[in-house]
Amino acid sequence: MGNSKKETRLEVREVVFCSEEENSFCDIFVYEPENVDEQNLGNLYIVGEIVNFSESSSYLVNLLASIIKKEFYSKPKRPTMESLEAGLHKANSTLSNLAEQGNVDWIGNLNMICGAYKENELYFSQVGNVKTLLVRDVQITDIGKNIAKEEKPHPFKTFANIASGEIEKNDLILLATPEFFNIFSLEKIRQLSSSLDVDELAETIQNTIEQEENITTVGLLIMKIENERQADKKEKEFKEAEFEVKEKLKTEKVKSSEFSKDSESEKITKEELLEKKPLVIDNSKRIALDDIIDKYEKAETEKQTPKQKFEQKLKSTTEQQEKAVKEFEEIEKEKSITTKLSSLLKALKELFGSAKNSVVNWFKNYKQKKKSALESVASTDQKTENELLQKINLPSSKNKLIFIAFIFIVLLFAGNLIFTDYQKKAEEEFNFYNTKLSQAEEKMSEAEEVMIYDDLAQARIFLTDAKNLALETKNDYNKLDEKAEDLLGKIQSQFDIVDFVNRVDNPEIAVELDQISEQIMFINKNHYTSTPENSIYQINLENKKAEDLQIRSDDIERSKLTTPIEKTGEIIFLSDSNKLSSLDLNEKEITSVDIEFINDNPSIKAFASYNNYLYLLEPEENQIYKYRRTANGFDSGKSWITDSEADIRNAISIAIDGFIYVLKSGGAVDKYLSGVKKDFSVEELSDPISSSAEIYTNADLEYLYIIDPPKQRIILFNKINGSLIGQYTSSAFDDLKNIVVNEIEDKMYVLNGNKVFVVEIEGEE
Repeated sequence: MGNSKKETRLEVREVVFCSEEENSFCDIFVYEPENVDEQNLGNLYIVGEIVNFSESSSYLVNLLASIIKKEFYSKPKRPTMESLEAGLHKANSTLSNLAEQGNVDWIGNLNMICGAYKENELYFSQVGNVKTLLVRDVQITDIGKNIAKEEKPHPFKTFANIASGEIEKNDLILLATPEFFNIFSLEKIRQLSSSLDVDELAETIQNTIEQEENITTVGLLIMKIENERQADKKEKEFKEAEFEVKEKLKTEKVKSSEFSKDSESEKITKEELLEKKPLVIDNSKRIALDDIIDKYEKAETEKQTPKQKFEQKLKSTTEQQEKAVKEFEEIEKEKSITTKLSSLLKALKELFGSAKNSVVNWFKNYKQKKKSALESVASTDQKTENELLQKINLPSSKNKLIFIAFIFIVLLFAGNLIFTDYQKKAEEEFNFYNTKLSQAEEKMSEAEEVMIYDDLAQARIFLTDAKNLALETKNDYNKLDEKAEDLLGKIQSQFDIVDFVNRVDNPEIAVELDQISEQIMFINKNHYTSTPENSIYQINLENKKAEDLQIRSDDIERSKLTTPIEKTGEIIFLSDSNKLSSLDLNEKEITSVDIEFINDNPSIKAFASYNNYLYLLEPEENQIYKYRRTANGFDSGKSWITDSEADIRNAISIAIDGFIYVLKSGGAVDKYLSGVKKDFSVEELSDPISSSAEIYTNADLEYLYIIDPPKQRIILFNKINGSLIGQYTSSAFDDLKNIVVNEIEDKMYVLNGNKVFVVEIEGEE
């Protein structure tokens, strides 16, 4: 078979039908390697359907496909089958989380096939009532019927087994949802597959399904191994005839009665099956997901837990702790010096007190002597005036000396009182703020203790208290600035841990543009940026170049908001005066688009697209309006929010993946489905989200992304439970605009001014 692998190629065609009743949803996902490394894994195919939904519709199908794909291609060096196992394990974990939150409506209503193909080897698993059929030499075999299924599936074991086998040239594989078999019998499938090539088969089946009534959803993936040369020739012929076929299908309809069911012809005897060469289900390669779970749980235990990481960090801070002890000893030493100084001052005070008493006693004696002399003068008339003066007056030199000593002692005594009071107040102030720093250190220690047990919410409270105490000391008492600054650095390091902050010092530049752009978009597998003047650049990330598509229109007003519509291959612009225009990426031209707004003067804060619909956020009306794309523009629209208790009057941005996520001023995120608010909130951050942030996601992504330009960061939250996944911040993010994320969610492309940075994403552990 070695040569045949090189000479054959897998041709794939999709058939999808969804009714407008919107009580079920179906989609098909075809993923091919995006680089040389991923080619080792091969292709990934998913057919998914959910019926009778109440809480989830396209969201669940898209979410599971995104999760499986992301994990499948995450480690290119892994074997294909192990990669598929890993993807299914992630899907089971997600479904288990949903069930734990009370969302169990999907159980029994999910139909899905997930398969991987590489070099003629097919690996697949399925859940629900789907079928995987092999058509070989006009013989049909249900190769998925031996995959074990539980009557009551456990959410953590939804995908229970994997089958594998080799397919040969001219084999036809059909991955189909249940309602397909209400339209086509096995005999009709055999007839069609034997008489039509893969393109004609897909078109005939699609046309027949569209003529059927009372059909909700049908999903069919057709895979056929063909000779490579024939496949190349057919592909060329198909492209040339594509337009003619579409025109023919509009005017000619294949009669559905021609393909009516024939139940008798469906019976295939055991002998007939044995005569043919069916795909072998290799039981040695089939692995129950219990084993997969055990293997992954073992692998996960080998990884460092947050507790282990933190304990390691505590060990690394031993030197810092020793430094803190030395600082404490220095403070005690300073206190000792202060105590000695106080003792010295006390001794001086006693000395000055003794001197003061001596001066007072001398002054009293002097006063008494003077009084006695005056009395003696009064009683003796015979003494002359000179004798009296000689008796009263003391020598002048002794007078001066006593006076100077008296003034000196008074000044010294007063200085002692002033210095003692100042020293006392300074010591009290030092002790007061030093105590605050000690309290801050205690709060930080308490945060470290609860972090060991992953109580991050409580850790944030303790760290916030510690930060406030340290800031108060730093701002009010500059003598402890150095110590407070050092403590603030340690507190910030702890904040980085509890808030999962990744500091990107020098982000890689993916491409540098000629001018500042407003938005980066991913559509039709290409990246584009738009400028405020509606200039469009196509970005080639491999060669790091941007090409100006030279698309201009003087009639189109300057745009303030932009959104791509994947299904129609266009970019919609909204001007300041609320006029719409469309850039057709196939025709490379911009034209005006008609729309009749529900409100005469709408105050549109943000808008986004999903499938063929445009959703306009108008907070002043407390409403999101939904408009359907038509041939000439958009229809008259309708109010989308039906929940009477909904309040989005402070909303600033929206993102859609089947659910609509509404980002509100202050950082809260509301989640809506079919116009009704769901029980959902994102984890509260230590540093609140600013009021000019934007939200981003799509149906292929597992996370919500918040772009917060004023704080130079991008924040990631889990879509299901709102938990914080991580934050990415950089001084280079000085003019953040928006981001796009690749499908496997390991890289995000960040538009900042005229540069596009590429930043690697670290997912959940």
